[in-house]
Amino acid sequence: MTKNLKEDKKSGKPKAVIWYIAARPCLKENLELLYKNFNNKYQYPVLVFTFGKKYSRRFIENIHKKIDFTIKFVELDLPKIPPHIKEQDLFYHRKEIPYARKYFPKSRMEYLHVDNFVAGEVMEHPEIKKYDFALQMDDDTFLIQEIDFDLFKFVRNNNYKFAPFTVRKLNHPKVRQCQIGLRELVKKYIKENNIKPRSSSLDKNGNWDSVAGRYPAIYDLTIFRNQNWEKWWNCVNESGGIYKYRWGDNEIHTLHMRIYYLDSDWHNFDFYKKGKCKHGGYGTVYQDRMHKTLRFVKNLYRKFQKT
Repeated sequence: MTKNLKEDKKSGKPKAVIWYIAARPCLKENLELLYKNFNNKYQYPVLVFTFGKKYSRRFIENIHKKIDFTIKFVELDLPKIPPHIKEQDLFYHRKEIPYARKYFPKSRMEYLHVDNFVAGEVMEHPEIKKYDFALQMDDDTFLIQEIDFDLFKFVRNNNYKFAPFTVRKLNHPKVRQCQIGLRELVKKYIKENNIKPRSSSLDKNGNWDSVAGRYPAIYDLTIFRNQNWEKWWNCVNESGGIYKYRWGDNEIHTLHMRIYYLDSDWHNFDFYKKGKCKHGGYGTVYQDRMHKTLRFVKNLYRKFQKT
């Protein structure tokens, strides 16, 4: 049962943050739309994590000058494959899986590190530990219409634990090819820990209806600050499923919610259907595509000069 949007009953602004892990040049357009349609009014801190240096000083200075000088860029150490996972077991080697064979070359290795960071490691980062609520944004998902209420206050005042921008069924064949072993792990986890799942979408045997939240999403960070999350994350981490089979953070977080929280602890903003949010379509999404285009233009210019 969805709770009604109410005027704030609690005083004070939630201690909340909006965060990205980013690499694409479309981050600038993303932030412009975020501020235009939400954050100019509500002024929540914004963090941008990157693995190593992804943006030039000029790019960052331009964002600080034109959008918000308080946006904080945090360069993370370049990640390594966890020691308990062999290189030959990584997802891009699994040529028997059509998705891996067609869409996941070795050059996408960093995606697995990003997925691992977003799924669990970020919750331990000192910058995130400062806050009670977080909005996880994707750099290629854009707020394209105004959101005329404080998302964080709405989540806090209605006692929601998890509020994705949409909910969808992750059951498409291509998606299922990135979930190999995950359902079996859930069943084993529930059985070994003698758990009765609290959500109606996960039965006592661990059978999941595949419905999951889609990011962006707001979460009450207390769901990641307890023994239940620690136990579940350790189980996922030890299995190596993120690196071996490209398990997604959507599924990992959703299953944690399905195991330990009630359906009433969720809220679906449904922003995709309402036209508030759009995946792709703004700016230059991929760095390599931009670089190839620039090289092509430069080569044309040089040829023109020679003629």
